Amino acid sequence: MQITRNSLYLTLEKGAHLLGAMILMVLVARMLGEGALSGYAYAMGLTAFFVPILDAGLNNRIIRTVAENGPEATRASGDAVSYRLTVALPVLVTMILCTVLSPESRGLLAVVALVGASTVVMGLGDSFNSVIKGRQCSEFSALLVFGMNTVLVLGSFWAMSLGMGLTALGACYLVSRSLYLGAGVCTVQIIARAHRASFGLGISRQHVLEGIFHLPAVYFLGNLLHIGYITTYLNSDPIQSDAYAVGYRVAAALFILTGASMEAILPALTVGQGNSDNFRNTVKKLFWSHATVSLLGVAVIHVLAARIVPLVLGDAFAAAEGPIRLIALCVPVFTVCALAHTVLLACGQQKVATIWMLALLITGAVLGFVGAAFWGAVGTALASVLTACIFGVVLWEIVRRQIRTD
Repeated sequence: MQITRNSLYLTLEKGAHLLGAMILMVLVARMLGEGALSGYAYAMGLTAFFVPILDAGLNNRIIRTVAENGPEATRASGDAVSYRLTVALPVLVTMILCTVLSPESRGLLAVVALVGASTVVMGLGDSFNSVIKGRQCSEFSALLVFGMNTVLVLGSFWAMSLGMGLTALGACYLVSRSLYLGAGVCTVQIIARAHRASFGLGISRQHVLEGIFHLPAVYFLGNLLHIGYITTYLNSDPIQSDAYAVGYRVAAALFILTGASMEAILPALTVGQGNSDNFRNTVKKLFWSHATVSLLGVAVIHVLAARIVPLVLGDAFAAAEGPIRLIALCVPVFTVCALAHTVLLACGQQKVATIWMLALLITGAVLGFVGAAFWGAVGTALASVLTACIFGVVLWEIVRRQIRTD
């Protein structure tokens, strides 16, 4: 079954990406010591917060239009590249300003600038990778991301072994993601020449607005985790920030891994809407499979956290065990929320899906700040879990009504 094959490859793609991120976290903790990890996590969280602005839902629009093989497919990829080139400088400047305006993060200016520039470059690369995913050639996507992360990890290890710090790590991000962009352009030229996009400036308001309503759930929910960590970083001492940096990175990795199949599910469900009974059965199977896998992942984390954390990160990070177990509770509810959002996108209910996910993000962020004021970092983490539970029920009720009437 093609959806299973593509889901497997996209899970491997996300696995390669997340394995690279986890290896880097361990390397920073081991080679740069305490304090560096929280700064690294802050730089990654801040720059990742702007990814939805660079994406603007255009990747999902590319995947869907290429899967439909309609006349809009080439225009969708061209719109994405032009938009990202146009907003690149304002986004990068905003990242830098956010860093400068916060006294706690001014020392990370060079790191944020380099990682921010690499984020822009990766956004361009994702435009071409989305064409590959729309063609349902996910094995090439997995190879691209695996290669990028291999270069990133090896380059970062080399730089840190020479005594270089987080700034050198930021440079490695920029180099590896630039190579990812180049490889993506070449791959599309070979396997999907009809959908290749040219590099130019310009914003199509209509198509960007349409793209915003295709923003994947991982951006809304991932940003909730990023906001949660930034809130913790700005309101906690360095030791607690280090511990929660590990917790949020592990939770983000688990969520992205369990939700990796969403990019394969979207084109498959979009094409498969014709048979209503089969569509409903597929959605039910997807719900139970994703819920089961994510719960099993959290159970494994809860069982192994006490043994793995000191072994991998060292005794200095033993305090991360509690935050890892706490924040991992987000993963199952985040995963089923993401699946509900993807089903609504496939059904053409983009506005409904986006409005509810935006409401989830805003509500979770506000409750996180309130939780930090009353219960500290624990309150911020629990706010994300509670918010996702409430909105998950709402989203699946909307899905139930939608697939019942189709």
